[in-house]
Amino acid sequence: MTYAVPENAYLWHLVSKLTLAYAIPETPLSPYAYVEMTNPLEAAPASWYDELCYRAGLDWSVNQHNTLGLYYEFSHTPDSYFHLIGIGYTLSF
Repeated sequence: MTYAVPENAYLWHLVSKLTLAYAIPETPLSPYAYVEMTNPLEAAPASWYDELCYRAGLDWSVNQHNTLGLYYEFSHTPDSYFHLIGIGYTLSF
């Protein structure tokens, strides 16, 4: 099977991410927010970014090994956008 790359697809991207997080003292809660920008590197695109993603959330440390999270994400491309509400679970050893 041969993989065909669409003509308008970029193979190389630069991903930049800025994260702000804070651990609230004496509570198991940690709010955070980040913005992530994806730029194509091969050609001059129609826009200065390929994808722009914003996320804000709250992590709750249940105990030393388990963390639950709730977040909202807004992702934007030059052609479309979407909203996402999600939950997450992290198991640490």
